[in-house]
Amino acid sequence: MKNKTKEIHNSIMKIGAAILALAVAAGASTPAITSFTQAQPVTKTKKKAKAKAKTTVLKTLTLIKGKSKTVSVKTKSKVRWTSSNAKVASVKSISKSKVKITAKKEGNAKVSGKAGSAKWSFSVKVNPNGDFYFKADQVPNTIKFFWPGTATNDERTIQYNSSASDGTYDPVDVEGANQNKISANVSDHNQVKCTSSDSSILKVYKPNFEEYSKIYATYYLIPYKAGTVTLTMTYPGGSYKKKVTVKPSAVYEKIKNIVPAVKNSGLDDAHKAYVLAAWMYKNTTYGYNKSEGLYGFFVEGRGVCDDYANAYEWLTSLVGIESRTVESKEHAWNQVKLNSKWYNADVTGSSEGYKEENYSDHFIGFVSDNVIKDYGVRSFYDGNVKNHVSATSNDYKDYDWGVFEQTDQFKQLISL
Repeated sequence: MKNKTKEIHNSIMKIGAAILALAVAAGASTPAITSFTQAQPVTKTKKKAKAKAKTTVLKTLTLIKGKSKTVSVKTKSKVRWTSSNAKVASVKSISKSKVKITAKKEGNAKVSGKAGSAKWSFSVKVNPNGDFYFKADQVPNTIKFFWPGTATNDERTIQYNSSASDGTYDPVDVEGANQNKISANVSDHNQVKCTSSDSSILKVYKPNFEEYSKIYATYYLIPYKAGTVTLTMTYPGGSYKKKVTVKPSAVYEKIKNIVPAVKNSGLDDAHKAYVLAAWMYKNTTYGYNKSEGLYGFFVEGRGVCDDYANAYEWLTSLVGIESRTVESKEHAWNQVKLNSKWYNADVTGSSEGYKEENYSDHFIGFVSDNVIKDYGVRSFYDGNVKNHVSATSNDYKDYDWGVFEQTDQFKQLISL
């Protein structure tokens, strides 16, 4: 009986093996349990591929020494971040998915993150200060303007440096307007761009000076009117922002009425220039051997010949008259261009204060070189004159400015 049972069992096993062999030969699928066992790893492989697709956050991060950048990844798990060189770029987790990278010194590092099976990595390049270094300390939080709209790209240069007795600084630098600079020390200045949020308040102007374009990405900041703007300087790897408030200077407050009134008076250039000279004479006193600069001259009302000449050059330019400061060994005065001709004018006069007398009693101008040499008291022309152009016309030599001073228009303008 046992032998019979064993034969039946062996027969069944042989039949089963034969059927299985025929099924495999015919291309039939494997049994269900085998199919399930093999399909499970395929499902896991797909999940891994999907997770890997999410791990690309960036390839390279460029930072300036001392700057930081926050990077985030898409994950709900807590990421553990490491740096291959923490002395170049350090890492600090600020949330489950965010890391703060801080540039420590020039060099390269690799930042890596891991959360479960997901991984992230990117390279960090740290540039030294010299590559993209912004001279932000040149831009104060408050910039003061002297006169709005006096500086454009190619206007002639007027350079003043003036300081108040209380230590505040009111610079008038290039082109007769208060300018500050912001610049980046970078070999290719086209990599840097500076913009102002409101150019009607503070204009950003890039000079076309060859010596600057080779070394610095330099921008002039030209204030036009009161207000607040945001300066944005962008560069490879980041940006720099600074809020700047523009306010009128004390000098502007002093001349804000006389300048537009003279400019819009309808007078010819000679009479405009004479009014400005008389207004200066009325509102100032000679400072005796001490240059006060524009602040001291306009606000405190005193100055020496250099101050008178510099201030007159600036005032005439504001009303559209071309003039220049001329200096000899012992004195400074002006040359004014009227009707395409150059004339000498010494606006200092006696400068003892306007009082009640006519300015015409003290005004020396608008005259030729030969006439002004005849005065000779202060060596007006000693053969070593700076910034001088030939003046030969004497059209106004015998002009009676006293008659003009009696007009209501003159008296009204002088009172501003």
